[in-house]
Amino acid sequence: MDGMDVTILDSNFNIVGIVDDYQSLIWTERYNKAGDFEIAGDLNSTLAQYCKIGYYARINKSDTVMVIEGIDGQEKIRSENKLIVKGRSIESILDRRIVWGFVTLSGNVQDVIKQLLTDNVISPSRTERAIPNFIFQTNDDANIANCNLSSIQFDGDNIYDTVCALCQSFNLGFRIRLLGNIFVFYLYSGTDRSCNQTDNPYVIFSEDYDNIIESRYSADKTPYKNVALVNGEALEQPSGGGDDHNKFRVIAGDEMVSGLNRFETCIDSGLSSTDAQTGEQLSTEEYTQQVIQKGNEELAKLQINQILDGKIVEDYFVYGRDYWMGDLLQYKGIYNISSPVRITEFIRCLDTSGYKEYPSYILTEGGNNNG
Repeated sequence: MDGMDVTILDSNFNIVGIVDDYQSLIWTERYNKAGDFEIAGDLNSTLAQYCKIGYYARINKSDTVMVIEGIDGQEKIRSENKLIVKGRSIESILDRRIVWGFVTLSGNVQDVIKQLLTDNVISPSRTERAIPNFIFQTNDDANIANCNLSSIQFDGDNIYDTVCALCQSFNLGFRIRLLGNIFVFYLYSGTDRSCNQTDNPYVIFSEDYDNIIESRYSADKTPYKNVALVNGEALEQPSGGGDDHNKFRVIAGDEMVSGLNRFETCIDSGLSSTDAQTGEQLSTEEYTQQVIQKGNEELAKLQINQILDGKIVEDYFVYGRDYWMGDLLQYKGIYNISSPVRITEFIRCLDTSGYKEYPSYILTEGGNNNG
């Protein structure tokens, strides 16, 4: 099809061929998790000839590279033969590694992620765990420099899930670029183009401007909690035996909130009071801070579930010229909401009906309802 040919690369990143006789293609890129793609064609097409699991795909309209992870063919007598090839973007290769053992890290989130990748992807102690030609590119963006962790523990955690969670907690994005045969990992931060700032030109999407395709809003307070009693480990065993009545406990959240405005929960931190690197016992102050932070992290998952998402159409504002992935834009629309929204994915579609592309957005933390 014209306009979006698919180049297939083998496992050594050599070009195998160009697929241009497919029936449909959906190509989705995301801000802080892997994108994905799906190509549909005929069993007798170049799609079937060139594509194999473990090969790579790329298109001329994007610098994102996808990994072919699934192939599904169907053949029927006296009917159309169908083939579907699908997979995720190369950020998904982090899904192949875990945090090998127990580790405690603290400091800037970029340094924490760099250490995790260094120890488990770039130059792990077991050399067979290394992903060849993988490098970490540091970003000096001030928005990233201000993202700090007091302390966090890992033990066997999936690297991809960990990177996604850390980036999402700080509203950061991450990408892996394929330069030749080199995987270049970096963090990045979207630019604020909403009406809450004065440094950049506003980018506004509104139903009044007819540049919103669809919107969906919902709010649910069912899971909401704002105070947590957080359990640590029992620092000393009680004289009567091995029960845990003397567990280390702290309060996380807003401990002074009262009455019907107080929503309590209990959280088991699962944190050890022993330093993973030195084997030494943490001080009470250090351990307290770790357990409180864990409690606050879990409370952050139990906030009012407020969702505003949808799709916008390019009119006056154009993706890649006026705004980019991860940027904050101004939304005005459904339910009288006027709020910044973050661009979290960009979708390209091509089929027999033609070519379409559009970004999708989500409500940012602190969004407001002016109704």
